[in-house]
Amino acid sequence: MTFDDRMEVPGPMPLEVAPGVFEVDFDAYDPPKPPSMIWDPETNCGSPFGPVLDVLPSKSPLPGVRPRWTVLKNETWKLYNALSFLTWQSGLCFNASITLTAGALGFTNHAEFLRIMPDWHKEMNRCLFDGDEKERKRQAEGRTRNRISRRMGQRVSHPHYWIAVVEYARDQGLHAHVLCVVPRSVQAAFEEKTWEWWRKKSPGDVQPNGIAFPKRHPNGPQRQYGLQVRLFRYITKTTGEGLTAPDHEGKVWTARQIFRPDPNDCTPVIVKVPQLAQISHRLNRGAQRAAGFQSKFDLGNFDEVYSGWEIGARARREEERKTMTLLDSLQF
Repeated sequence: MTFDDRMEVPGPMPLEVAPGVFEVDFDAYDPPKPPSMIWDPETNCGSPFGPVLDVLPSKSPLPGVRPRWTVLKNETWKLYNALSFLTWQSGLCFNASITLTAGALGFTNHAEFLRIMPDWHKEMNRCLFDGDEKERKRQAEGRTRNRISRRMGQRVSHPHYWIAVVEYARDQGLHAHVLCVVPRSVQAAFEEKTWEWWRKKSPGDVQPNGIAFPKRHPNGPQRQYGLQVRLFRYITKTTGEGLTAPDHEGKVWTARQIFRPDPNDCTPVIVKVPQLAQISHRLNRGAQRAAGFQSKFDLGNFDEVYSGWEIGARARREEERKTMTLLDSLQF
């Protein structure tokens, strides 16, 4: 079910969704909790939210893939940091929330469905994005272009940025919500190439509801940022209860207080997938460290996580860069 669909669901969801499978009130959901894992900021190991919620079989039924509850833990703050870094670094905001449903795309092996998803993103980047970098490499290699092709006319200058979250819903089974930046200029081509790619990779029948493409193009940085926050709060609605972290003053907050995700309407179930979240390498922890980035979550300023501070920070950096360029040009 897409973001738009769930916003239109009237009234409460049925409790029993299949024999022996029930929707639960997530606020009252309290699975057994193993001993706390404490996050060590020096080694970046453990969980900044203390207790974790894994309740797993003693042995994995699928070698190499650990079964896990469809409950986000550390994934939520990592996804937030990636989102914040996107705007801080590039000034862009996620405007597309694409839903890909494994079963409707012909996949019964959920692990395989998620394993190939990064390959789809690579293909999108190759076909439609990262035009500036490709042009730089072309010039560095001394290659010339006699004409502008139709493909080059469609290409976006920036890379393909994306994050994704895995959910399991009673009406559609396992699916992934993908946030990415899709400009108007490549919207139709993005949809066409996405369908084409997944049809080629599908091991079964592809249904018309396999992919949903809601996209919005608000004007102005504040509205764009506001949309990004709404989409993020929606895809992180399965963030677990009881996960805590202290702010810069030592006050303890829960993850749901910090990130304020939408109410969870998905039944927590155990799935056999490699991970519940995926992040583009351009937005991951390594890229953030290389750029010297620290989010409001990293700094413990939890009441400012959605303040839009990234927009002002980037504007200040741009002004400083222009000033330094001007000063350099005036030196003799």
